[in-house]
Amino acid sequence: MNLFLKMYDKEILKHGLYAALLLWGLTTSVALLMRKDHLVVVKVDDYGTTVLSEENAAAVTIESENFINEFIGYFYTYTSENYDNHIDRSFVFLDGSVANTFIPKLNETSKKVKLTPTQQNAFATKITRIKEGRFEVELSVSRTTGSDESKDNYKIEMEVERTRRSMENPYGLLVVKLEEIYE
Repeated sequence: MNLFLKMYDKEILKHGLYAALLLWGLTTSVALLMRKDHLVVVKVDDYGTTVLSEENAAAVTIESENFINEFIGYFYTYTSENYDNHIDRSFVFLDGSVANTFIPKLNETSKKVKLTPTQQNAFATKITRIKEGRFEVELSVSRTTGSDESKDNYKIEMEVERTRRSMENPYGLLVVKLEEIYE
């Protein structure tokens, strides 16, 4: 028996190691396939990766302003060719109830924009934080419809809430109230 162990000791050890590695590989692969979370890098700058948290108020404020600017870039800035794509992309940032209140107006605008070549550019001239999660945004909107050009300034009030970060919405914010104020 002792002679048998000496002869096959290395082979048994080698096959045992193969079996352990195979079991480890299968277990790890199954665990990774079942995992639903995706890693989202929030910010990478000269100093490394910054993870935003509620304790870092300045970073959260900047993140909120970036979110608002990106939302405005999709919801209020468009051409006849990209209108539907921009509106679809902006819906990632809207709560379902808010989106439903704007759908009739957006469908009407979509029909008008497709009939006459249109280009609209909007940007926030001032973002004021009223209270936690509530903002007043002054917009400058320039619009060219056919040969007509117009430039307007108006305000929107919006309320945002935290949601889960995703690849589509890396800010983790959602517009839960949106009111347009025309003066």
